[in-house]
Amino acid sequence: MWLGLAGLIPFFGMLALAAGADGPQRTVRLFYLASYGAIILSFVGALHWGVAMMLTRDSDTDRWKLMTWSTVPALIGWATLPLPPHPAFLVLIAAYWMHFAMDRTLAKRYGVPGWYLPLRLILTCGATACLALGLLF
Repeated sequence: MWLGLAGLIPFFGMLALAAGADGPQRTVRLFYLASYGAIILSFVGALHWGVAMMLTRDSDTDRWKLMTWSTVPALIGWATLPLPPHPAFLVLIAAYWMHFAMDRTLAKRYGVPGWYLPLRLILTCGATACLALGLLF
């Protein structure tokens, strides 16, 4: 839990730095906020890949679907990097919630530790709140 929560520090820190900046400096800091959001989004897909590797009794098709999905967050995050911060924030917010929905589906079908979804919800709320607040600047 503490490692997950520590991952929110750059979100809140960069948001605070952007709030205290003006003009080009604010734009740069918002870009850093969006970039961090993209990096962390790429990280969250890894669980699906890991579960797929552990499924020795499921079909190759089921494992392939999980592995394929696990790459989608990274691709979405990467696609936001050349965007201005505000459109990037919108795409990232949608992608974080889409991925949370996929995590819920994964948890129902394959099971995950009981702490995982509550933690993911907290982290998704924290990350997307910072990105949404970034839209105000």
